[in-house]
Amino acid sequence: MPNTWVVVPEIRNCDMCHQDPPVPAYADGKTTFGPWANMCKPCFEIHGVGLGLGMGQELLLEPPSTTEDEDLDTDDCGVPKDVTVGLWEGLPVILEEEGE
Repeated sequence: MPNTWVVVPEIRNCDMCHQDPPVPAYADGKTTFGPWANMCKPCFEIHGVGLGLGMGQELLLEPPSTTEDEDLDTDDCGVPKDVTVGLWEGLPVILEEEGE
């Protein structure tokens, strides 16, 4: 379903339950009270009105960015970056065997 998720640079804590330690938010959405809030999954199931445009979006953490100091050709495991990006974006990845 379109407009049900959003990629964010950081996941904030739940605005509803104020647990100690804090619980990361699952979604940013409209509550049954009217105002919007960052809510953990249990709070969203109780107080959220749903996912979609005008209701709420599931929060997804964006992948970390690279810096100039990092090796730009491979990740920490030696996997080529274009393969890692393809896996992140859900694209099909074809790995060539050596000698081809």
